[in-house]
Amino acid sequence: MTINLGLCPEIQLNKYILKRFLGRGFFSEVWVAQDVFVDREIAVKVQVLSKDEAKREEELERILFEAQIGVHLTHDHLMKVLSVDATLYNEYQLLLIAMEYYQNGSVVERTNSRGFIPISDGMRVLVHVLKGLEHLHENRVFHGDIKPRNIIIGNKGEGIISDYGISRYAPDLIPVQPSDVYRLHVAPETIHNDQISVQTDIYQTGITAFRLLNGDKILNAIYSEIGWQEYQNRVVQGKILQPQYYLPFIPDKLKRIIEKSTHVNPEKRFKTALEMRRALEKLSFQGYWTCDFEGKCIGIAGPYEYSYNTEKRGDGFYNLIAVKKNRKNNRETRIKKYSCYKKSPKYIDSLIRKYYQFVVTGN
Repeated sequence: MTINLGLCPEIQLNKYILKRFLGRGFFSEVWVAQDVFVDREIAVKVQVLSKDEAKREEELERILFEAQIGVHLTHDHLMKVLSVDATLYNEYQLLLIAMEYYQNGSVVERTNSRGFIPISDGMRVLVHVLKGLEHLHENRVFHGDIKPRNIIIGNKGEGIISDYGISRYAPDLIPVQPSDVYRLHVAPETIHNDQISVQTDIYQTGITAFRLLNGDKILNAIYSEIGWQEYQNRVVQGKILQPQYYLPFIPDKLKRIIEKSTHVNPEKRFKTALEMRRALEKLSFQGYWTCDFEGKCIGIAGPYEYSYNTEKRGDGFYNLIAVKKNRKNNRETRIKKYSCYKKSPKYIDSLIRKYYQFVVTGN
């Protein structure tokens, strides 16, 4: 159950005037606020502290550690924490964590009407996330909560890791017990041994990659259907990411990176964030697919836009018309290799999959 603080725009907490509500957790709210001292917009995480003294001390330690990560670990792909203040509001003891504000929001806001982002954008953001993880790991910190909502898009389109609320310090990078778990991205070793490690962050990055490139709602739907216990069973059996869940235009080379990063055995994943990043950086694709507001798939490669239509015939067979359009002069050309007439649904589906791959890989 979340706590409703009753906050609203124009309320002032210390030097911050709240402007726009961004989101809510169980015991926190995030707002865009105006820092009246320096006259700039920032993001403020308003964290409620427990009224129980023992719990409050534990919460303070965790929240201050979160803030210290953001203050001291300066990196282009890590969210910067500016300051921490304390205040009282409606009998609640609050901590105010001030952070840089990026108006683009999280990468989730970049997804299209079918919930995914183009391969080119996804790979770039994932490389940025892995660079941020490299810096965290070099400083002996496990993030523990890599997910799409925690990837902010910066002013130059860069991916920035945010929210260190359940991050843990590990002096020798030895696995440690997590302070909390995001269930949708729980790793097998966390279920088995109640531990997180470098490989756990890599696992969560792999799950994040799958969600960004194939649709953000797939795992949520699975979890809602089977429940927490069965979801854990599938995680430890390595059965969460099934082949049929991948969109047909995801290249095999990219699938293999996701599959390796989410392997049920941590020792068979990438050893470091750097290793996973280099694997991604070796990939290069000529095009990508996205979709319009109606959910129709559109391919982009070089100067051309690709699309297709299927026509059901009265005899139970189908026609497939694949076209490319020059984006400069809007001239359309039918692509004979991927167009056909009077074919079975199975044949049509196979040809469409080949067409998808052709636009992305050129093969």
